[in-house]
Parts: sequence; structure tokens; C-alpha cells
Amino acid sequence: MVSLSDFPKTIYLEKDFRNFLFCICYSNCGESLRQVGIALRYISRPGLNARARDMWLGRKGIPRYRIERLSKLSRIPLNTLYSHLVSKEKNVLIDDWVPVYEMFKENFKRKR
Repeated sequence: MVSLSDFPKTIYLEKDFRNFLFCICYSNCGESLRQVGIALRYISRPGLNARARDMWLGRKGIPRYRIERLSKLSRIPLNTLYSHLVSKEKNVLIDDWVPVYEMFKENFKRKR
């Protein structure tokens, strides 16, 4: 069983898994990056959505103390998150999260 202390201070995830994780969180937070930030317990202020967006795009790593909230929001266990860790050097950036989420929604609709 993986605990929070097993994660590095700053977390980077495989690109496809990171996209899946943030798509679930975005959907569960009412399709709002701002609400994702609030759910991660960032203080609500102007520009808050940038924090969630930058983590989703891979521009910024995910702070260890936020990964537990992402796990709860997505209902993906910490063990699974841990198995998709990559180093900062192997982190792959994406240009835009919107097409990723649109594809996620289309796939989700087909499965219903």
C-alpha cells in the first residue's frame, strides 16, 4: 500500500494518465478549472484556474500534498497514481487541454 510519503515532493505523471485524471476531476467539478483548483484546496482568487491548467498541461508538477485530493476527486487510488509516476525529465507537455477533454466526453458518451 502506497502512502503519501512515498511520493516525491513534486509529482509528474505519464501524459495519457494525467489527461485521464484531470478529465475526470474536471468533469466531477462541474467542468470548471477554477472549481478543480478550489477542490484541490487552493485559495479562491483571480487566476486560480491557471494552477489546475498548468498541472494538467504538464507545465507544473503536482505538489505531493495535493495528490491525495486528486485521488479522492477522481476516485483513483494512490497506488494507481503512484504506478504512473514519471521523472521531470520524462514529463511530456501538452499544448491544450480542451481537445483532450472533448475526446474524453465523446468516449464517455459512447460508453453510456
